[in-house]
Amino acid sequence: RRDINCLCDNDRAVRRGAVVKLEKALLSGGKTPSPEYLHRLFLEELHKPLFRMFADQGEKCRELSLSMTLRLADLLPLQDVENVLPLLLAALLGRFRSHPFPEQSEELRLEALR
Repeated sequence: RRDINCLCDNDRAVRRGAVVKLEKALLSGGKTPSPEYLHRLFLEELHKPLFRMFADQGEKCRELSLSMTLRLADLLPLQDVENVLPLLLAALLGRFRSHPFPEQSEELRLEALR
């Protein structure tokens, strides 16, 4: 819970540490939580902070938040994807709506299109 709250911290290092820690604990650690737990956590608490991090100043934060969103969204049934889709599209359009793109990283622009 603390790490989720740290995703909105003013300090860039705190945000980066939190997203790295969450990614390791939830998706790439040795003992990952059950898909049901990840599903509930993403829908109830994690999706909004992750979507906000798409506009973070740090490229690593943007990269990990996008990667986590893609991997967690794959676990969701279509009904739940439809529930978070408006927020997801708003966050993505914030990075691609204007030209030149606010997202400087070509790799992240490509990843977001997945």
